[in-house]
Amino acid sequence: MSGYDKETKEEKKKQKRGHAVCLPSPAQSHIGAMLKLAKLLHQRAGFRITFVNTEFNHARFLSSHPSFFSTSLDDFQFVTIPDGLPPPFDPDADRDVPDLCEATRTFMPLPFSRLVAAFLETSSDEPGGISCILCDGFMSFAATPAARQFNVPLLFFWPVSASSFLAPKHYRAIKDKLRPLAPHKDASSSEANTFLDTVIDWVPGMKGMRVRDLPNSASHFKYAKHGVGAPDQDKLTYSYSWIEGDAPMNIFEKISYDIKIEANPEGGSICKNRSKYYATGNIQFTEEQINEGKEKVFGLFNALEGYL
Repeated sequence: MSGYDKETKEEKKKQKRGHAVCLPSPAQSHIGAMLKLAKLLHQRAGFRITFVNTEFNHARFLSSHPSFFSTSLDDFQFVTIPDGLPPPFDPDADRDVPDLCEATRTFMPLPFSRLVAAFLETSSDEPGGISCILCDGFMSFAATPAARQFNVPLLFFWPVSASSFLAPKHYRAIKDKLRPLAPHKDASSSEANTFLDTVIDWVPGMKGMRVRDLPNSASHFKYAKHGVGAPDQDKLTYSYSWIEGDAPMNIFEKISYDIKIEANPEGGSICKNRSKYYATGNIQFTEEQINEGKEKVFGLFNALEGYL
């Protein structure tokens, strides 16, 4: 076989490869899960990958892990789109979750559609086209309009960990075995953290899991008693608190929620929810756990918006 024939064969093979555009939710755990899937598609299925980050998150990645992008491949590229929020004063600060949720919902569909259009316009052959959009399940509102407009197959990826499925399934056993070990109300910070570091070794497939690693869904309780404040009809606000129930391992004394409804200039309304958790005794939560909670709130808002 001549060199020309070999080159032509390789070029045809390259053209037949799929091209996936990956759109994760702009939260750390969601980006990590989507990136792992993108790598598998690239390495094992031969897909070309276009990984879409927000400009804000991409800048943070460049700052913290500059070497990660130094060996980028031609068939695995990172592109950015804006998230709709102004640049922060502190580039290392986290985005405000409610603001980010609203900005991505209202702003991101347009720049993502423009990105897809740019790929489709660059070339009519396969390398310039798109085989599919692989979208985070919490970002359907951003990807669906583009998929419909350009008739591109749309696949949803739900980045929920295996423990989020296994823990609720074995919740009764987890609760029964951990309740006798739970710290009392006035426990010291050391005692509380020792309990949170308790290893759960009796659930198949959850080797090495600690109490503090359990997903929120595993800490749901059978009943709850709430105190509801009088709604303010003028300000469109109301509040309520969890004050009694089958408490999650004695970790919380009370959880309060403040809800505010605001008019959206573009039509409809905006719902803002602020939650306050009052820990039992001296229990302390890590920044990672707090950020995980924020991400789940962000995902819940986006899932509801996408469904509605």
